[in-house]
Amino acid sequence: MSLKRKRSESKKEDKEAVEQVRKWEANVLGKQQNLNDVVEIMGVAKSDSVEASFVAINALGRIFSALLGKGLMNRTKDAKKLASSAAAQVSDWLRGNYNEYVGLLKGLLGHGDAALQVMALKILMQLVQHEGANLSRLAGAYDFPNDLLQAVLEKVLNSETPSDHLVRTLVDSYIDSYDDIRLYSYRGMARMLSGSDAGDALVRNMYAVMMAIRSVPQRDGSAYGAFWVDVPSESGGRELAVGSPAQHQKAFTEAWLGLMRQRLDVAMYRQILLGLHRRIIPHMADARHLMDFLTSAYDAGGP
Repeated sequence: MSLKRKRSESKKEDKEAVEQVRKWEANVLGKQQNLNDVVEIMGVAKSDSVEASFVAINALGRIFSALLGKGLMNRTKDAKKLASSAAAQVSDWLRGNYNEYVGLLKGLLGHGDAALQVMALKILMQLVQHEGANLSRLAGAYDFPNDLLQAVLEKVLNSETPSDHLVRTLVDSYIDSYDDIRLYSYRGMARMLSGSDAGDALVRNMYAVMMAIRSVPQRDGSAYGAFWVDVPSESGGRELAVGSPAQHQKAFTEAWLGLMRQRLDVAMYRQILLGLHRRIIPHMADARHLMDFLTSAYDAGGP
């Protein structure tokens, strides 16, 4: 068989796979009894066909976002009572497939192609939004899906080769733009840096992200309100931790102190010191915590 004929047949197969994925997606979104088609779409998402895989991955993002919105993946509080119910079994089955899908997306965050990295990030952040809306609806109060965001941060920041495009998208489109994502990102970064000796890749990526963040904690609580996860109307105006200036300053402080405890190269020390008085000290909960960093920077010598 000629190479030209092989390519023609391959394109035909890709086109057929794409059309089939779209039919499966319509089936799942249209009728709950077609949920088994999720498994079929997952198979295409893992296939070697770049075009069909791309379409399937995006289709699954829309499907799981819709299922979260419909409450079909809710975990009941009374698990023993409903463990044998059909609804509980469907929920558990969907949650298993959802976790598999999230794992697939996290894997793409480490892909060599920057476009695939950014696509995976955007879908994951959409899932963060829908997870948060679902959790908040169940709780009747604001509830952020911190575990999912933490998993995203860990994958990106521990990567040996995160693309500049991926880092810029994470910062510009999410951390810099939404108060709740910034708060929970700072908290997550502080946890990742809680050890005394983080890996070189983590320190390098964390430094790049934190230096790129331009929005800073405000001392006026009324300034907070740009939330990625919407506050449910039934929360009744209760004070939210995510809107507390003290919580934002604390998270900001712990993240920066965590970075400053790591082994930084001379260029990192220099850039942090140059921006210390303008970008860091005014927004810390207590600037006296910087004494250890300033002492170690002095001991390091050099310019």
